[in-house]
Amino acid sequence: MIPASYRPKSGGQDGRLPQWHGSLMEDRNLGAFVSPDDPICTVVTPREADKEAARQALPGEAMAGISFQLDAELVIDQGDIELIQPQNKVEICLELYPNDVIESEITRLAFGNLKESPTSISSQSGGQLGTVMDQSGAARPISTSYYARAQIPDSSRLLHQVDLRGRARVYPGVSRSLGWRIWRFVTRTFHFSM
Repeated sequence: MIPASYRPKSGGQDGRLPQWHGSLMEDRNLGAFVSPDDPICTVVTPREADKEAARQALPGEAMAGISFQLDAELVIDQGDIELIQPQNKVEICLELYPNDVIESEITRLAFGNLKESPTSISSQSGGQLGTVMDQSGAARPISTSYYARAQIPDSSRLLHQVDLRGRARVYPGVSRSLGWRIWRFVTRTFHFSM
């Protein structure tokens, strides 16, 4: 498990009660209100080779040296989901490391659409996913979107950083003709009703 990211202090000055800040496990946050959408921790699974090494290790040292495999969660628009398949190649460029491109492939696609947007990628918090706020204060995507998952390779230096955002380019396995691309552009740009 990786603890939740640091949260800056907010609230209190405008009449609202202050929320927890800093690290959730600090003593000053004892008894603080934690809303259901607050990230408490991120659970990651060790690689298979590390699990086997841990099983063979001495009992006191079973968890030493375990490394983690993180996944990139990609949000794909409904208009593009038909082009995406598992095992499609993907290039991920994170805002924190703009000159590094992480190459991976799609491992899983979600069957259900995204009901609520994570705050880190919402347009209200500087992200690129267009969202609107509903009555409960949750960010909802403007257009129907789906999750896809891609593994971040072990060689990456990002294995202990969570909640990073960036852009991804997915390469569909099928090449399309120029006529198909023009037709798709026209139908996505202009909407006619008869």
